[in-house]
Amino acid sequence: MSTSRLHGKKVLIVDDDADVRDVIVDALRLAPREYEVETACDGLDAGMKLERFGPEVVILDVNMPGMDGLEMCELIRRDRKSTRLNSSH
Repeated sequence: MSTSRLHGKKVLIVDDDADVRDVIVDALRLAPREYEVETACDGLDAGMKLERFGPEVVILDVNMPGMDGLEMCELIRRDRKSTRLNSSH
């Protein structure tokens, strides 16, 4: 699953574990507020989606292969001042 078309804040979920991504997407769907959700499986995928999707919130796994979550977080902070970051382990 890549994008859920809902009206509300844009949320990018970045985690290399598909089950974790699915649980977070499901939790957001059950929330009283609607969200537009995009998922990414690693830092490289997330970097491409940041520009295209323009999330307001990023839920980011710290332990990922390739570009890890800490590197991704630094990139987001440097380039996207308006994006809010949350990390998961």
